[in-house]
Amino acid sequence: MSNLFIISAPSGAGKTTVALALIKRLRAKQISIDRVITYTTKKPRLGEKQGIDYYFVSEDDFRQKIKEDFFIEWSGAYNAYYGSPRSILVEIKQNIRSYVLVIDRAGLQKIQKQKIQNISFWIEPPSFKTLSQRLYDRGTETGEQLAYRLNLARDEMKAEEKFPLCTYKIINDQIGNAVREIEEKVLNKVAF
Repeated sequence: MSNLFIISAPSGAGKTTVALALIKRLRAKQISIDRVITYTTKKPRLGEKQGIDYYFVSEDDFRQKIKEDFFIEWSGAYNAYYGSPRSILVEIKQNIRSYVLVIDRAGLQKIQKQKIQNISFWIEPPSFKTLSQRLYDRGTETGEQLAYRLNLARDEMKAEEKFPLCTYKIINDQIGNAVREIEEKVLNKVAF
């Protein structure tokens, strides 16, 4: 049976790193699972590749896809558009493969409103100070962008604490531990 697993977290919490490690571990167990490659209008960071990390598109292309109802969710976070393709739902329904979707809390909220069946994991750092350091160490944002991401992260963490959207909350103190915890929950709750 195919499933949609959602990994959501504030910026810098390690959601993409956790998702990629989880997929690797599940594939080693012969489970057919892929990461959803989302669409964005942001400029690629150093090392990011078209069709592997994101599908990088122009704002005009993205807006056209919105009109065509191409996305199951989309947002204009971090001064760029991000969206998840609806086509994954067809593959899940036809039991072709399972997917891991890495999105922010706003995207998860849109998916929940549509009542799209999923199992979701909220990834959180052990402290806000740890999150701040991770974002700072990444060195990919200006001071203004960093401040914006930190303010948004604080708001998302408070919102998830007060009104949880996710099935499970995982503290990402060490990547390996977080991945094993998610893998255990996935394998215990779901038949593939």
